[in-house]
Amino acid sequence: MSIADRLLAENGDKVMAIRKLILQMNDIEDTRHLIMSLLGGSRTDLLRLKKEFGVALRPILGNPNGYYILNMTKPIDRICIERLLEISMTNASRRAEASKIAPGRVGDLSQHGNWSSFRNERWNGKGHCMLYLEWATQCYSATF
Repeated sequence: MSIADRLLAENGDKVMAIRKLILQMNDIEDTRHLIMSLLGGSRTDLLRLKKEFGVALRPILGNPNGYYILNMTKPIDRICIERLLEISMTNASRRAEASKIAPGRVGDLSQHGNWSSFRNERWNGKGHCMLYLEWATQCYSATF
């Protein structure tokens, strides 16, 4: 019996089972497969899942593109920025390694020359902030 089956047997709520499991998963394809297999195309359950995760669902499912307004006092928004930063750092390292001239020499597509995937970042209404994982974990008391 899988973990998902055990969670379903305990309370029978598919969305709550997904909610408990999805943040523990590292592979985006496995996450998508879990959602599709448990929800089975139920539009109602999918809408509940979207409501539970809010803006964090897109980065969790590997689609980070978009415009975000995050409040770092909310746990789900902190999860969202952490996932966005993870995706950004992974993409940056891949671009640096794939540089044809030398690693890290060509391929920086960032706005500020820091290899991040963020553009037009603002912190408390002020622009030109640099986003990195340590920053995000320390700034849980303001709106991003």
